[in-house]
Amino acid sequence: MNPEATNHIVHIATDEKFIDAAYDIYEKAFHGMNLFLILKREGEDIKYLNKTYDYNFIITNTDYVYIVNKICHDAKIIVFHGMNYFQSILVNKINKGSKKYVWTPFGVEVYNNNLIILNESVGPKTYKLFINNYKKWVKDIFRPFFYWLFKGTNSPESMIKKSFLKMDFVCILFEEELMNYFMLGIVNSNLNYIKFTYYPLRIIIKNGDFVYDNNILLGNSASYTNNHLEAFEILEKFDLKNFKIITPLSYGSKEYADKIVELGKNKFGNRFYPLMEYKTIEEYQKILQGCGIVFMNHSRTQATGNILTALFLGAKVFMSEKTTMFHYLKRIKCHVFSIENELIIENNDVFNLLTTEQMTHNRAVITNELSLDRLSSELRDKLSPLLLAD
Repeated sequence: MNPEATNHIVHIATDEKFIDAAYDIYEKAFHGMNLFLILKREGEDIKYLNKTYDYNFIITNTDYVYIVNKICHDAKIIVFHGMNYFQSILVNKINKGSKKYVWTPFGVEVYNNNLIILNESVGPKTYKLFINNYKKWVKDIFRPFFYWLFKGTNSPESMIKKSFLKMDFVCILFEEELMNYFMLGIVNSNLNYIKFTYYPLRIIIKNGDFVYDNNILLGNSASYTNNHLEAFEILEKFDLKNFKIITPLSYGSKEYADKIVELGKNKFGNRFYPLMEYKTIEEYQKILQGCGIVFMNHSRTQATGNILTALFLGAKVFMSEKTTMFHYLKRIKCHVFSIENELIIENNDVFNLLTTEQMTHNRAVITNELSLDRLSSELRDKLSPLLLAD
């Protein structure tokens, strides 16, 4: 694509697995009006994006702010997919003028930001083993000085937090999450809400068969906020000799993944099956169809795509009541289950799969929520007036 062309909607993203879906959704809503800029480091390989012909890659060297500012000159809307350090610099340095900023949170930029959330997203065992160490303490002290001296900016955490206040719209699936942002005080009170997700069914579901086995899917990635150690502690209480514990660890920290594999094997032996290599949507969905039980031990909203897909496929999903997503799913009448009150040894039905009636009900609810037509229509309704404005 020609980055000099006039596009009313400019997207600023990184090499993330969600972006191909975002391209399809926005093109359905605003065909031919989108320009996707992918920020990357020089020499960095592309791991997750498939539509590379449709994207423009911007190297985050000293000129990237000037280049992006020039490309965005005539844009009316700039969409930030996630918010990392390089994106936050653009938020603060682009000549905004009458442009509107739209932010689609990934979650990590909020819940892994120690200026917003300290350690509430990780359990005590995870914190003690992986986070509470001298190396991190020293890094946290000197990090702001490093960025001020060598980058001429505040720390990434500070820049990212500051960027949220400049957003005009937030694209997120459920308002419960937005209410949490308001409660945290990280966004403006007049921020506009657009119902959106990167997971429309037409894109993420490749085979509609219900789950057929009782394997346990544990977590979604190699990130601390999966709280694998705390999950192990809960699962150890149950007789799991007839279950496989399938644990995706291909996405995130390799150091963390390797340690979880070691500990998982020690505790559960050959019942523990780590997934260390990235899977295509089709490959991953075949794995999910063998997992009738899904255990997501996050204390913050995470693994949205995994959870929605699991519900559509008929899995029994356990989540923490601390997450806004749990309360959203309860509000729309999905059959989801509480880690705190139902994943307990006293519950004799813990590992009984959903009934056919429950599976069918969840599928109907999720189908309504994740319609590609509905998501595209929502974008058109909220953003079209901005494109028509002078």
